[in-house]
Amino acid sequence: MVDGMWVQRQIHKHDLYEECISCKIITHTPKSLDVSKRIYYIEGVGQLCRECWETLYPIELHTGESHDFS
Repeated sequence: MVDGMWVQRQIHKHDLYEECISCKIITHTPKSLDVSKRIYYIEGVGQLCRECWETLYPIELHTGESHDFS
């Protein structure tokens, strides 16, 4: 019955939390959270996970700083 409990828990999480519009993982953002209070949210597009957000918007765009990682 452990597998059944895992499936139920995943379904429950999907009902409560947003899915990343890019990679489709379940994020930590509750569906009930107003979009004005969300992080990694793109108006008119939807919710992203942190990893996809950071891929689309590198740190230079957030801070205006350039980082040399070489």
